[in-house]
Amino acid sequence: MEVYSDLKTSTFQKIKHEIFVVDETIRKRLEKETNEESLRKASGFSKRYGLTLTLILVVVWPIPLFFSNYVFTSTVYHVWIWVAILWAVAAASMIWILPIIQSRDGISHVLKNIAKSSKPRKTDKYGHDLSDNEIAQKILVAVDGSVSSMRALNYVNYVMKESSNIKVYLTHIIEWSDDDESMDEEMTIKMEQDGRKMLLGISLPSKLKNYERIVKLGDPAKKKSELASSLNVDTIVMGRRGLSDTDSDLGHVTSKLLSLSSKPIVLV
Repeated sequence: MEVYSDLKTSTFQKIKHEIFVVDETIRKRLEKETNEESLRKASGFSKRYGLTLTLILVVVWPIPLFFSNYVFTSTVYHVWIWVAILWAVAAASMIWILPIIQSRDGISHVLKNIAKSSKPRKTDKYGHDLSDNEIAQKILVAVDGSVSSMRALNYVNYVMKESSNIKVYLTHIIEWSDDDESMDEEMTIKMEQDGRKMLLGISLPSKLKNYERIVKLGDPAKKKSELASSLNVDTIVMGRRGLSDTDSDLGHVTSKLLSLSSKPIVLV
């Protein structure tokens, strides 16, 4: 686990929030799941395994019968009967068990819903059900189109394997000085539309149902800190560096946000 910071050692302890950096093993796992080379290797293994099994069952297994002129001895006959029985039992078991294994996530979800429905429901003073409105975790993901910010989305995909009851805020802050008076309303609308188009072009995990796209103009670090506070998010996820060409381990926006926000920050 590596922790990156431009802050001096003497001031590092004064930071009021935690800084999490995704472990290299987690990053490699995320890359492996979307690696086309790994998928090709898995496909090749499946084809070789299927071909080998077919040759054994269709060619190798019947060879003894061919050389014995298809004459069964009592021992061979009983062996074949038991093999047939075991094969039938194994095949029947796979027919029953395999769908259960493949749908284990759905079964688990149903069982959790059953357990949840058996618990007393929370209602407001008007009797409205509040149970389904509970969100386990709110995550703010900073997206600027850089490779680093795309890895931040991969991290969210990894978190969803542990809990699907999360809400994600995809935020894109267009850097602009608040003191610049040359910006008119028409230009502001145009820039925000371009920002929304960028967010709409991002592919999201299929399991992610609860999300919101947010586009703002202003100082990126300041706006992200304000959004994190106003939305009351649990975690901010962002890349170490954005689109800037800085040689530093942390980009200037990331460094500034570390000093502004009191929220936990995951750097990927």
